[in-house]
Parts: sequence; structure tokens; C-alpha cells
Amino acid sequence: MKGDIVTGSPFKGERLEEIKKFLGNCGICYEEGIEYTAVLRNEEGIRACASVEGNVIKCVAVSENLRGEGVLWEVLSAVVSHLQRQGINRYFLYTKPEYRQIFKDMMMYPVCETKNVLLMESQRDGWRKYLEELKRETALQRKEMGAASSRERIGAIVLNANPFTVGHQYLVREAAKKCDELHLFVLSSENGMFTAAERMEMVRRGTRQIPGIILHGTSDYLVSPATFPEYFHKDVKSAKAANTELDLVMFGREIAPALGIGMRFVGTEQADEVTRSYNEQMKELLPEMGIEVVETERLQLPEVGTVSASKVRKWLRQGDFARVWECVPKENQEYLKEIVNHTGEKRGI
Repeated sequence: MKGDIVTGSPFKGERLEEIKKFLGNCGICYEEGIEYTAVLRNEEGIRACASVEGNVIKCVAVSENLRGEGVLWEVLSAVVSHLQRQGINRYFLYTKPEYRQIFKDMMMYPVCETKNVLLMESQRDGWRKYLEELKRETALQRKEMGAASSRERIGAIVLNANPFTVGHQYLVREAAKKCDELHLFVLSSENGMFTAAERMEMVRRGTRQIPGIILHGTSDYLVSPATFPEYFHKDVKSAKAANTELDLVMFGREIAPALGIGMRFVGTEQADEVTRSYNEQMKELLPEMGIEVVETERLQLPEVGTVSASKVRKWLRQGDFARVWECVPKENQEYLKEIVNHTGEKRGI
């Protein structure tokens, strides 16, 4: 007997501990942020498991003696049905490389693979289409800027900009001095105080006077819940367990060559354990792919210390706008005031 499907949104207490133990025996850690789980269980206990966070299927495992018995199909069908009930028809799967063929047979398509992690998606050509869109965006923005005399030095920054600060602006200015063209990738995830569209507009306004800037959204393929889930659950435990290789490999092997990027710029990081771990792995992995990593000291202000978006969010919640305006570029202040005046209460401001 294979067993019955049981679901939780999510499981708690003893059932959650049982799931964690089952995953641990399969070499998988249960991740914070999981919203829904389907397990197949019989008189022997849990035999298979799959979970969902946002549009990402993760923590997928099956008992070794039931592999090839269609058990994974049953739990995957349960979580896919859940996603479809939420109106989510495009989703990702975060699993082990050994499950590649099983999930290909279930109409999931490989995006990127490392030694320990395989990322798949439900859309056949999603990754290829994103790379093509990056090229189209680049060509259009280059045309708007006018022909450059040289594009030998092309760099990139990936930023959340939640919100965009004078610290971000400083990093962009310093990077632009070293580049003929600088690509800014603004996170597309909707997990912060400000929406992706608002953050993109802040970056656009705050960098308008800096030459050679090209803007992109990251979609689901760069510092996203699919490629780097630990970024959105920041604590010391996550930092120690963070597997950033998948995200960096996607950038280094695919995105950078597609756009001719040879440099990646980051700010120094002391307070945020997860970001610091990411930066350290970046300095280790990207040079192996021919990409120079350039680290810039974070901007310091006399009354503020190190400028950070997290400080600005704290001061927004506290209503300390004098400090907020000290850390937000003048080009963005009116736009931020509009957001606060219209929807501040909903955001806890």
C-alpha cells in the first residue's frame, strides 16, 4: 500500500517535526517560509513529501524503496493543484539533480544545475526567453542613450533598493566610473515594503544623471525565491546554510556572457550575515567564470553611520523623516513622499 495524501497549510507541531525528520533522513532541510505541504503517508509513516513557497516547489523527497512507484507524481500533483487554486500557473521546482528525469517526465524543464541543486520550471522556454528579453532591453536602451565609443568594460550590480538610498546611488556612481556600460538588475520579488515597480522607478530616478546605465528586472532568475531563497529569510542559521551557488552560476554562465558583462560590483557588508555570505561566495566563484568582483566600501554619513535601506525602513515606520531624507537621494524624495501619503498606512508607515 502506497498510502494517502495529507496536506497542511503549513503543518505545525508534531506533524511538522515528523516532516523535518523525514526530510533530514533524505538529506534535505525543511525551509522557513513554506506555505503548504503535501505528504503521502501509510502505516509506516511519511513516505513522500513536497512543499510550496510562493511559486516555488521545494523540499521534495520520497522514500528510497518507493522511487519509481509514482509516489512523487502524487505529492507533486497535490502541490500543483494547490498552486493552480491560487491562480499560479507558472512555477519552479527546487530539487536534487538525481530527480531530473523523473520530473522531466512530469513536464518540468531544467533551468540550471549545480552539484547539489537542480532548478526546473513549468514553462518550456522561460529561461531562454528571459535571456532574450535582457538582450532586447539592452539594445533598446543603448539606442536611447546613443552609440557608445567603447563597450570594452561592462559591469553589473544586483540590488533590491527597498528603498533606493544615497548608499545605492554612491555604489552605482563609483561602479560607473570603472565601466563603459553598467547593468542594474532590480529584484522583481514582491517581498518588501515597496513593490517591484516602485523600486524600479526609484532606481530609474536616482540614476538618471549617471551615464551608461541599463536597467533590468530580475524576474524569477536572479536573487529570487527560486534561485536564492535564503535571501528572503535572513537569519544566522540561513546564512550558514545558504546555497548561493545556483544563483551565481546562472549569472556567471548565462546572464553575464549574454550581455558581455565582465565585472560585478557589490558593497561591503558587515551587518547582514546572508548578504555577506553571498558576497564571499561570489568572490570565490565568479572569477572562475571570468568575472571580476569589485567590492566598494559602503557610504558613511556623520549622523547615520553606514547607510542602509533597512535603517530607512525603520525610520519610515518610526516617522523619523529627518533621517529618512538624509539617506534618500533628492531625486527620489518627492516620489517617496507620494507613496507614503497615498499608501503609507497599509505599509506600517
